[in-house]
Amino acid sequence: MFAGGYVQDSGFAAGVLNGILNPFGLQNSAGKAYLESVALRGKVQDAKATTTAFDLKASRELIRLSGGPLAMALGAEIRHEKSDFNVNRDIAGQAGSSGLSGSLSKNGSRNIKAVFGELSIPVMKKVDVQAAMRYDDYDDVGRTANPKVGVRWQPSPRIMLRGSASTGFRAPTLFERNAPQSRNETNNSLNDPILCPSGVPQPGANPLRDCGLQQFKLQGGNPDLTPEKSKTFSVGAVIEPASNLTVAIDYWAISLKDKIGNVPELTLFGNFERYRARFLRNPDGSPFAVLDLYENLGKVRTNGVDLSLTGTTRHMDYGDFSLKIDGTWVHKYEYQNERDGDYIQNVGRYADLFPIFRWKHNLSLTWRSTTWSATLSQNFRTGYVDQNQVDPILFNRVSSYQLWNLSGTYAASKSLTLTAGIKNLFDRDPPFTNQGSTFQQGYDPRFTDPGGRALYLRGSVDF
Repeated sequence: MFAGGYVQDSGFAAGVLNGILNPFGLQNSAGKAYLESVALRGKVQDAKATTTAFDLKASRELIRLSGGPLAMALGAEIRHEKSDFNVNRDIAGQAGSSGLSGSLSKNGSRNIKAVFGELSIPVMKKVDVQAAMRYDDYDDVGRTANPKVGVRWQPSPRIMLRGSASTGFRAPTLFERNAPQSRNETNNSLNDPILCPSGVPQPGANPLRDCGLQQFKLQGGNPDLTPEKSKTFSVGAVIEPASNLTVAIDYWAISLKDKIGNVPELTLFGNFERYRARFLRNPDGSPFAVLDLYENLGKVRTNGVDLSLTGTTRHMDYGDFSLKIDGTWVHKYEYQNERDGDYIQNVGRYADLFPIFRWKHNLSLTWRSTTWSATLSQNFRTGYVDQNQVDPILFNRVSSYQLWNLSGTYAASKSLTLTAGIKNLFDRDPPFTNQGSTFQQGYDPRFTDPGGRALYLRGSVDF
């Protein structure tokens, strides 16, 4: 939807040429009126998705084993998906800066059939086994069968061991296969590798277009996408060393192949010879865009440990306390940006689009009495080696980041609750980063809070 800020390309150019518009300063009343006359407003693109499905499920107990009843569940599904991606050419064709001037409406549809089954097998009173299988048939990307096996063993009331192994399948969405192409700007400021390699203008270059600025990339759907496939394994334990303390620890490993995504722009610009054919040029040799459609990039391999701890105190004169921490330690995260390409290690460093934190956790300490409660919470992430742009620069290390919040609640009655709190209790600024993958500079808005300390008061009434 264009609600403001876009004007007809031809109208804007004509206004500059005839002197009505001043591109270097504020507009006078005539310039403002002219901009209003060539403004573009209205719906420029929309999408409609419809799904028609029929499914059937049934379950029953089969026989009784020493640990309990053997139960089975079966199901089947038939589904039709259809999506229309519409571009209003009357508006989009007049606004080159929107990235949609060359976009065309597209649509896609497919039929999906699936059958699945699951067995719950209580082998013994302390051992349960779950076995499942699902078969999917997509008429546009193929068929697959994926099993899952899980085991749960509780040798004592305070110890429970568990493990599972499975394969997975994710078909590309209709959007990923059929999205209209759009010509957008890169997130990072980059150099055209032909006309301004390493920031040095070559003959015919326009430094205001080719050097240290956002370049164009051509993005959209790819009908040749194939599904992602994965393998997952986990093993762990839940231990209660005391009645008010629970500890859970799980090791997990995931491998994924044919990951669907876009080749990161820093990879494209940082390996020009490998991706030369993707750098599309205009007839005069000026840059048009870098071709970067959705594609199957390669493999991802990652493993690590999830840790959870919960402790409570109860029936104390001054109230009850509970402490909870949920954290993840990542040992390995490596991926390929193309099939059979080199693996890129991402733990503890910013690579391409994001960092993988070696350790992160959420911690909360809560006190409760009859009518009052208070919670102190912490969100923590370890530091990492910062993004390194295509141009050689010194690496910067982003420091660890922790955000503390404090809140208190008073239950005035069964229907009225009042809450006051402080976000970012210690007024912590985000650590500096030179990342350029988002449009914010100096910090990463995906993992930090730039707002500083904030106070809030909230009331809720139940009727």
